[in-house]
Amino acid sequence: MLTNKKRLKQLGLSALSVAALSGCILTSATFIITLLFVGPFAYNTTTNFDAVNVDLTTESDWQDNKDDIERIESIRFGGRVTNNLGVADVASLYISPTQYTSYSQLMAATDAYSVFSGMPVPANASGVTMTAEQTDPYLNRKKADLQKIHNLILFGQFFTYAIGENANFDLLFEDCVYHIAFTAAK
Repeated sequence: MLTNKKRLKQLGLSALSVAALSGCILTSATFIITLLFVGPFAYNTTTNFDAVNVDLTTESDWQDNKDDIERIESIRFGGRVTNNLGVADVASLYISPTQYTSYSQLMAATDAYSVFSGMPVPANASGVTMTAEQTDPYLNRKKADLQKIHNLILFGQFFTYAIGENANFDLLFEDCVYHIAFTAAK
């Protein structure tokens, strides 16, 4: 005679077997896409304003899972930032589906979102190298922006821009990397 505990265990195993045979088990996995941008990419208020095209759709993990993406888990950024002016600055990173050619266009845009801001950059061609983990304190955590950023990343293509917070800035970004983690259900 089976005890209640054994019956429940047997019932659970039977249900699991039926689900497996019928293909009803849902699984999900988290994928991380790492994109390297060697650069250098120059950003200043007068002459250079590079738009870096980010295209996730060429990545195999993206192609294999694009229709099953449930959510973007995180976006991280790392790299070396050099400030070419004589006064310290603070760097920020924006993304947009639109390619802009000037600082004023980016600041007037309604479809550009800050990914991170507030990263201190010393003066006089001094640079700072930050890993993706070190930029975490500077990530934008505003709920209204996060949903727009995630939707843009889900689309798979966007442009990225960097700015300084000083009225005049001259920043150089080199050896930059994005780490984008997403969860997909299968």
